[in-house]
Amino acid sequence: MRTLIITLMLAVMTAANAQTNGNDKAKVAEIRAKYSMYKELAARNKNEEAPRSDMTITSNYIIPGCGPTKENIYYAFDLQQDGETGRDYYWPYLIERSYNVAARNYYQEYLYDRNNHSLLFVYVKETSFNGQVNETRYYYGDDSWTYHTVKGEQFGSSEEMLYLGTRLIEGFGYIMNSGD
Repeated sequence: MRTLIITLMLAVMTAANAQTNGNDKAKVAEIRAKYSMYKELAARNKNEEAPRSDMTITSNYIIPGCGPTKENIYYAFDLQQDGETGRDYYWPYLIERSYNVAARNYYQEYLYDRNNHSLLFVYVKETSFNGQVNETRYYYGDDSWTYHTVKGEQFGSSEEMLYLGTRLIEGFGYIMNSGD
């Protein structure tokens, strides 16, 4: 009897874990589909012949102890309308950020849902001093669901990437929406 109870408990735990993993896979697949669509929109946006809705900010500055740094932030965005006020505003669906700190190079992508403005995905690629390439992918969903994958060493945490994504959105709002 005891063996039967343990076997049933293990079966339930395995089924619950499989359901969670299946749920994770479904959410990741949905985010990847949006990623492909939004990257295609951004690629068309970068075409000089088409009407554009994008912005690039380039900064050059010195980091004490590290030397000169060049940072590029690219925003691909849409014109949207607030359903309550009827007011038009711009909202980015993709942000690409690249910069260096001394000899280390960083590249980040932030993907936002075009409908509810939530952060969906963050990709971070870092090249270390010895040339090793590290990649971290963060997936975000409803109800504080997060999932990440790492190749090499992990860069940051899901909370840090969420914070950085929020700061990039705030900066965009100050420039494109008169400080909103």
